[in-house]
Formats: sequence, structure tokens, C-alpha cells
Amino acid sequence: MVCIAKGKAHRPYQFGAKVAVALTNCEGGVLVSKSLEGDPYDSRTLYMTMDQVVAMTDVAPSRIYVDQDYRRVGV
Repeated sequence: MVCIAKGKAHRPYQFGAKVAVALTNCEGGVLVSKSLEGDPYDSRTLYMTMDQVVAMTDVAPSRIYVDQDYRRVGV
């Protein structure tokens, strides 16, 4: 477990682990799940996860859905 800065006034820090999960669009099946060490930036986690998806499935995703934390990544 690590201390993760959340940037919120009511709860500036949390303790836990950051994970990345890639799901299929229609069925919601899990393609990749990965525990990430420390508190990496979202831009790094996105590219690491997509690389893992391609390595596991031999298919590059044509569309990626992400939450608002990735808006600075430029996907």
C-alpha cells in the first residue's frame, strides 16, 4: 500500500494501490488487469495498459474509453 495524493479538499490523501483494468466494450470482459507500483501519472498507465492489451490479444484497440483523469493525456 502507498499514500496516493487525491487533490481533494475533504480527502487529500488515500492509502491503497493503483490498478489498471482494460475491458471489452460490449461484453465487459476483462482483457488486462495490472497492479501499478507507486502513484504513476495516468498518461503512463494508459500506454502501459494498451501495450499489454496488444501483447495479450494481438489486436490494437480502435477506440478507447477512459474517465476524466485522462483528459490531459490527449487520447
